[in-house]
Amino acid sequence: MPGTETTAALVITNDRWNAAMARVAVLPVRSEILPAEERYAVAYGKGFVTAARVLSVFAPPHPLSPLGPVIAGLETDALAAIEDRLCEFLELPGLQASPPSFRRPAGDTSAYPLWGEIYRGPVLGNERKRFVVVSPNDWNRTAGMATGVRTTTQLKIDDIWFPPILDATTRAACGDTTTFAINEWRLARRDRPAPFTTTSRDMVAIGRGLADTYELGDALERVRRRV
Repeated sequence: MPGTETTAALVITNDRWNAAMARVAVLPVRSEILPAEERYAVAYGKGFVTAARVLSVFAPPHPLSPLGPVIAGLETDALAAIEDRLCEFLELPGLQASPPSFRRPAGDTSAYPLWGEIYRGPVLGNERKRFVVVSPNDWNRTAGMATGVRTTTQLKIDDIWFPPILDATTRAACGDTTTFAINEWRLARRDRPAPFTTTSRDMVAIGRGLADTYELGDALERVRRRV
């Protein structure tokens, strides 16, 4: 993985997604983390696996893939711990409760990306893709970065991983979730796409897709048992 602080990456998208798609989602293994990141990280080796920086990267053998050969798999306990942190970071316990229980947080749309809002990100493939923010507002406000699910007009696998949102043509590519620095998000109102916010139903569908794509069903059950 690029960057002096990133030493490895943990692939979190499931095998079916990885076999069908050119990009996979990973969590970086970092030698250092931010203080606010500690609640979303698990110690691993000489560093930390952090759920607060989901990244979408090309998989081998794509020439632009940053992934190298397999080093090892996470032990069962460590994997369960990081899955629990990922559930929390992506706000899944409330989104996937029955009935769903969550409150759309308020914030300054011109200062940092807000959970459930839609923004354009950096230029990727000669265009600015739209992303739905799925990281917590407290994190977005303090960490200088935010995580979003890319939107698309194509149904590539199924309605769970590419749920329809907003209108009849837009879908959320739940396995294609990535983290950008705040300065890479287009926050100005004139740069915001229309519509620029999701519905509660949209966010529940995205949460379901994230839970399924990242195989977080067991983690959600663990979280529910602790409540």
